[in-house]
Amino acid sequence: MKKIFFMMAALICSLGFVGCSDDDDEKFDQAQLEGSWYMVRWQGYEHYDGEKESWDKSFEFNNPKEDEDALKINIRKTGENRYSITVFNHYNGQWHEYTPEETTLNGKEFVFDGETSKILTLTKSKLVIETKGTDEDGDYYGKQTFQKIN
Repeated sequence: MKKIFFMMAALICSLGFVGCSDDDDEKFDQAQLEGSWYMVRWQGYEHYDGEKESWDKSFEFNNPKEDEDALKINIRKTGENRYSITVFNHYNGQWHEYTPEETTLNGKEFVFDGETSKILTLTKSKLVIETKGTDEDGDYYGKQTFQKIN
């Protein structure tokens, strides 16, 4: 359960930031961020009860299995540098929608409750997000790869 919470929290936090690389001259098309995305891969680790737990999961596009941490997100621009992000998690054979979160675009990094997130890749069809931070159990890391649905 902690992984699902971590996954959703990291995702919601990380999507507030838009940046493409460490190259300040590289152009970034914010319009590509808007739309619906399906997570196709999730890699990472966290510390829990003194143990480091790692994972590297792949997901079949729009065909979630019951024991997976399948995730969809919808990103919508709501104002200048403002986005609404709705997370959908799959369990009990159906998609469950969480309350949309408002977030602000803030340069190349977005920090929320100690988490630093970066968009590593953003194209018309692919979004890769990296999140890392520290909580009461230790450090954690997540890298999520999404495929655009529409």
